[in-house]
Amino acid sequence: MQPLVSINGLTHAFGDGAGKKEVLHNVSVDFYPGEIVIIMGPSGAGKTTLLSLAGGLRSVQAGSIRLGDTELFQANAKTLRESRRKIGFIFQAHNLVDSLSVCENVQIALAVDANAVPADSRKKALDLLTRVGIGNFANEKPRELSGGQKQRVAIARALVRSPQIIMADEPTAALDRNSGREVVDLLQYLAREMHCAVLLVTHDNRILDVADRILTLEDGRIEESSLALDRLVREASGLLQLLAEYPTLFHSPESLNASSSRFTAQTEALLPRLATLVARRQAEPTASRCERWNAALGELVALEESLRQIAELLPAQEPALAESIQEGTDFLLRTAAQAFASRTAKDCQILLSLTADRTHAQDSIRRMYSDAGMDAINVYFRCVYFLGHLAKRLDSDLSAQRIN
Repeated sequence: MQPLVSINGLTHAFGDGAGKKEVLHNVSVDFYPGEIVIIMGPSGAGKTTLLSLAGGLRSVQAGSIRLGDTELFQANAKTLRESRRKIGFIFQAHNLVDSLSVCENVQIALAVDANAVPADSRKKALDLLTRVGIGNFANEKPRELSGGQKQRVAIARALVRSPQIIMADEPTAALDRNSGREVVDLLQYLAREMHCAVLLVTHDNRILDVADRILTLEDGRIEESSLALDRLVREASGLLQLLAEYPTLFHSPESLNASSSRFTAQTEALLPRLATLVARRQAEPTASRCERWNAALGELVALEESLRQIAELLPAQEPALAESIQEGTDFLLRTAAQAFASRTAKDCQILLSLTADRTHAQDSIRRMYSDAGMDAINVYFRCVYFLGHLAKRLDSDLSAQRIN
């Protein structure tokens, strides 16, 4: 996956001589399609400066900023202008024109397009206003809207040209709790739907949960928080809680299919987010941890498929074998769910010991049952295999955290 924005060795300062102040020092970071990145830090740390440089609103002094294939360092005015057309900007102040209607405020963003037709521009603006939930205010003036509604207009204006990147500078600062929540939830939804990157500068700790990544700028340097990865790990671990219910549903196909649909929906949401974390540049041990959990998610998908196969095979098995497989699967899955939920060394070691000696146990069970049960036995031990791998990944994660 290629980044939409790639920053390398970016340094920026204000002033000259004795009064010169460096606000960004050798910053390197990438931003990818479909992700929301929150940039935090104290006042004066350089957050807005970073956003304005990446958006082509300031000239790059030293280092490199690439928007797709376009290099912004030493770029001329025309190149910067063309680059800005790929970006939608949202600011703390709504910057709406009071003399224009809500729809006209959105249409302004299309005025730079020489090929734009007024009727088409209005239709596009109305479509965006409807998508952000205020289509019925299209003919009103901004003064008749609440703060949250004005910010929705600003979002529609930022999106009307179908940008690859949205840059938002303190978009919730002037809003109350509920309005701020609505705005960031809307940005999160649109980022996923339109597959654009959202770079969001904020001091608002209440909205950190929407971020795929959290960056902190301080003393001109950038650091990445593990909070977003931790959240993805919790979501991946939570899938085992769902799988732990499967054995009780083996004889209820409709209920099992419903649980399988929930599992698929959750994994489809997680897979691209973890893939984005793996794709980008990052320091160890974060890179290893991202790789580890990306692989674990693949193993969870394979485990879920094997569990559905067991459910299909069980009705044709000897009653004693069917009962043993169901009870064994139930016990192992609940033990795994407990280990991943508690994240303790003790629970992890229990799971490791239960999934370690597969060959001896598999041979013993095969001798007890006829060839008719071999397929079910083999799929059961495939589940044990995947759980063993997951246990090892959890153990590696816990060991790495103890070292750090």
